[in-house]
Amino acid sequence: MRRRPLLDLTLSPPRLAPTPLTVVENPSILEEALARASTLPLACTSGQLRAVDHALFQLAVDQGVPLRYAGDLDTAGLQIAATVHQLYGAELVAMDAAIVRATGSTPSAVPIGALPPAHSSTELGRALHAGGRIVYQEHDAVLDRLLATEEARVPDSKAHAPAHDADR
Repeated sequence: MRRRPLLDLTLSPPRLAPTPLTVVENPSILEEALARASTLPLACTSGQLRAVDHALFQLAVDQGVPLRYAGDLDTAGLQIAATVHQLYGAELVAMDAAIVRATGSTPSAVPIGALPPAHSSTELGRALHAGGRIVYQEHDAVLDRLLATEEARVPDSKAHAPAHDADR
């Protein structure tokens, strides 16, 4: 029998736990969470958002489940994060200038390139351009912050707004 996640979510929606749901961009984060025995509730978009992702996010909003989102710090990741924050009110985690600085001199081997205009003049954008490299979720500094269970369950004293608002 073929699984149809979108159909399952819309015809027989599950009741979600009322704890924050952390959504990540890359499946390797789920693997790392398992390796660390993390109990953090996680979901993964596997890159660009699809209909099933939007259905899950809306289900969470409808049920009052707080969403947290973390993606790669590259053009696509920043665009996905802005969409998830703007449409579903997700708190952005591990997607700020501090995490870029925490990655040190070797965030990745991939040049950053052009950022979306909304991010170019922000603190995050300046940090990314200063480092000159994309920061992927798989970096240890990102994983450590993202998978810190106690921090994830207790809302920050100041919730992260989308990078283009928070970094001005």
